[in-house]
Amino acid sequence: MERADVERWKSKYLESLENLERLESRWENRLDLVRRGLVRSSLAAEGNDAAVDACLVELRDILRRDDSDADLAKLIPRLERTVLDSEQRRELRARQVAEAFAELCRLLQTLELPRDQRKALIPYITAGDPTLPKTRGVLRALDRAGADVLEVGVPFSDPLADGPVIQRATERALAAHTTLSGVLDLIGDTRGDLRAPVVVFSYANPILRLGAERFADRARDAGVDGVLVLDLPIEEADDFRNMLGQRRIDTILLLSPTTTDDRLRKAATLGSGFLYAISRLGVTGARDRIADGAREMVERIRRVSPLPVALGFGISKPEHVREVSQWADAAVVGSALVSVVAEAGASNDLDMKVEEYVRWLKS
Repeated sequence: MERADVERWKSKYLESLENLERLESRWENRLDLVRRGLVRSSLAAEGNDAAVDACLVELRDILRRDDSDADLAKLIPRLERTVLDSEQRRELRARQVAEAFAELCRLLQTLELPRDQRKALIPYITAGDPTLPKTRGVLRALDRAGADVLEVGVPFSDPLADGPVIQRATERALAAHTTLSGVLDLIGDTRGDLRAPVVVFSYANPILRLGAERFADRARDAGVDGVLVLDLPIEEADDFRNMLGQRRIDTILLLSPTTTDDRLRKAATLGSGFLYAISRLGVTGARDRIADGAREMVERIRRVSPLPVALGFGISKPEHVREVSQWADAAVVGSALVSVVAEAGASNDLDMKVEEYVRWLKS
């Protein structure tokens, strides 16, 4: 392997380490492990298979010893799909090992949204708008801009909760022949380039048409971290949640101002990753200000669940993000970003426009 490749993957490690160090203190004992992986992967580039094998075995054993932690119990099988036992595959070299440890960093990040002073930003885009190849560039641009989670919408012909901006994006994506299967292929092809976790946002119909089990398998294989099904009732979410959980995929549940306390408690039991609160009733769309009851909505959720809370619907400006960050863990920006894609979709600077917009939101 060329020295430039080794340095590139080392750089990817270091970026992941910087992100890891923002996490809560309970992960601190994992940092030295990842740092040792960084050193040993450089030995792998020089053909030192023994160092690679020792590194992988140590990683596996340390995580297994700590499997009383529920989050780590969820992490271990996902990690082992990336880092195979050394007895099964001894030809690993620097790139594979680097990817494995970058995956470890990413998986630790997905266990909870960041809870430091820099709250999370979750951009939403409609996959296939204007085309799937352009969506690939948009995802990479969002990731470069510092998005904390990427929400990828699957176009559907009857988007009941979406306002006119996302409805038109859906129409463009469907006209470009975008399907759920194509979206999963896109995520799988792009996942290795992305630092941020990926959440698929879909209505139930495309998933049922593909087949729920087949969808779950393909989402796992594509590297999807979470799934939000907009029109899945909480009361009917148990089987779907268990199916995703078996594949180590989080079930993100949607909560509104009219969600009863009983249903909030049910969501707190079923949900994982984070809970998505919508700030107002009605359809999606950018607004001039945050809804009056948004903070109360977040506080209601916090009383019944320790999960991070992301707030969406109507967020479009840096001041909105700053306001929401005072009491929620993440701000979700959808329609306003989709408008940027619509305006620049036919141009050659679409990726640049998207990146600039997200950096502006985080300013």
